[in-house]
Amino acid sequence: MTQIRSFQPYLAAPARVTEVASPPYDSMPPEERAAFGASHPENFINAIRSIEEFPDNDGLSLDELLHQNAAVLDRLLGDGSFVLEPQPGFFVYQLRCQDHMQTGIVAEVPLSDYHAGVIRGHEDTQSDHEDHLYEYLNVVGANSSPICAAYPGDAAIDEAVSDITRDPAWLDFTDDYGVIQKIWRVTDRETQLRLESLFQKVTVIYLTDGHHRVVSGARHADRRNAQHSTDGPWNYLLMALFPVAQMRILPFNRCIRNLGDLSAKDLLGALAKVFSVDVCTPDELGLQGPRRRGEFVLLMDDQYYRLAIPPQRVPTHPVEALDVSLLQSLVFEPLLGISDPRSDPRLDYVTGESGLEGLRQRCRSGWRLSFACYPPSFAELMAVADAGLRMPPKSTCFDPKARSGIFVRRC
Repeated sequence: MTQIRSFQPYLAAPARVTEVASPPYDSMPPEERAAFGASHPENFINAIRSIEEFPDNDGLSLDELLHQNAAVLDRLLGDGSFVLEPQPGFFVYQLRCQDHMQTGIVAEVPLSDYHAGVIRGHEDTQSDHEDHLYEYLNVVGANSSPICAAYPGDAAIDEAVSDITRDPAWLDFTDDYGVIQKIWRVTDRETQLRLESLFQKVTVIYLTDGHHRVVSGARHADRRNAQHSTDGPWNYLLMALFPVAQMRILPFNRCIRNLGDLSAKDLLGALAKVFSVDVCTPDELGLQGPRRRGEFVLLMDDQYYRLAIPPQRVPTHPVEALDVSLLQSLVFEPLLGISDPRSDPRLDYVTGESGLEGLRQRCRSGWRLSFACYPPSFAELMAVADAGLRMPPKSTCFDPKARSGIFVRRC
């Protein structure tokens, strides 16, 4: 049973939403986030800055940065960029990107649903990112990025959402990435009760984006509950719930800072013992990268290689058989000495929407090599989550992403 609860957020003002709504900041490298924030001083991205954006920080501490974030948030909440909703409500959130559209419900969902296994994750988290989000909640005391999850198809929920979207949207804008975004407010109690009743029949929802936010939110709730004897918003997650059939999965690609003690020739020789290795050109690759499971594209020293693993070498275990797991077990750990993908600073991730060009940019900025991966299917994700297993960090990338700077909820 999924429990959804109406809530009373600050909502971006219609006249300001295109100015304040943040791009998908976790898909942007730190230097790009910093440049965007500097050129868009009124954007919400300036309230969620991270220490990685300040490589020459002149002694700036995380605590100082978090207090700067809090000051920016207070300014945005006080200058008319956001308006406190007059009453609690649900919200229908629709994102349209070219020929893809997804429409979901934004609501509070109790953390108890996560602890009870109704909300199921599928990925490990990175400890440093988890710690940063936890400190952000402790100092800033607000969140604005809905945790996204998917529920199995339900015709009655589809009908209820369709009834709501027949009316004009309260917010309707196109962001800098060409994603058309619409928000409908659901404040009449009859419709709210209808949605609450329908979601009580949903027995499981699958996290698609926001594993770190869930874990850090649970830690934050433990801290706040130790300080307060009454229930509070910290015991609920800000979530956007979409039908499984509407979700689009892209790969999460990998970048490696250096080769350790290996030369490029040594690495290619070692790879050839496990994969077929073919030199290829950008024209041969196009924009898509790998074409099927078990295939990777390696970019190193301005040269592309297509790698393919023989099917008989792929394990049957649902996690070990994933392409990102194969990279870890066959390449990163034995050849490059990266044993912990959660914390090794030599390993970084690039979201799939940036394609091969995103990997080129990383290599131009100092990363020695990068791997483009083939994305897992949603059926694989559900099998892993239902078994209580975890994929490696950053195994899935769902696009388009829910934006920050539309909802702000104090917690």
